[in-house]
Amino acid sequence: MRPSLIPGIVATAERNHRHGAEALRFFEMGRVFRNAGGGKARDLEADTLGLLVSGPVRPAAWSESPENATIHDLLALIAALLPRHSVALSPRDRDGFALACDVVVDAKPCGVAARLLPARERALDFPAPAFVAEIDLAKLRALPETCARVADLPQFPGSSRDLALEAPADLAAAKIDDALGKANEPLLVGFRCFDVFTDPTGQRLAADRKSLAYRLLYRTAERTLKAEEVDAAHAKVVALLIKKLPVKVR
Repeated sequence: MRPSLIPGIVATAERNHRHGAEALRFFEMGRVFRNAGGGKARDLEADTLGLLVSGPVRPAAWSESPENATIHDLLALIAALLPRHSVALSPRDRDGFALACDVVVDAKPCGVAARLLPARERALDFPAPAFVAEIDLAKLRALPETCARVADLPQFPGSSRDLALEAPADLAAAKIDDALGKANEPLLVGFRCFDVFTDPTGQRLAADRKSLAYRLLYRTAERTLKAEEVDAAHAKVVALLIKKLPVKVR
């Protein structure tokens, strides 16, 4: 009786990679069995969803460097399964994994997500980081049913601004995402973290600090924005981040 779906889904990903697959995207639904301590009377069964993402997020092109999936792509995948619900990652320690998190839906833990240890990725000959998740389906089924709403495609182009932040190494990216999501700036319609830099040697950046690069998208459904409007909205968002979090602009 298996206690987790992750070993099986990792084995499937390894087999596909050895047959030439580069973009690894797998899921499995099944029952897992765990013992909470105290003999057979404490055996627990749970219907579980397992997920794995690794490798390029889009086909390779001669004009750009390949971009590999990150834990944010795994989070986006989980969020797409739960429209109209708040989905976030909350850091937690978990033996045998890196970047381990609880998957929190509407402020309630519903599963775990993590990156495989780099040593494990090398042993599997994975060319890119591999991210996995296990979600308790019973907890998802207990969520209130909601209907997803589809918005019209935008008629006017958006304008993006890049933002480089320096933050304590232990500041969870989820806190930055939460602050951006609550920025109360109507022109801010999207954002994503596209780079994280750390330097354990302390030569280019203090070892207890990290640098994060975000791309923020501004748009209105009414017209094409002017540059000064975007600049003003961006300055407001940056000021809010500096006020709420221990970060500074690089």
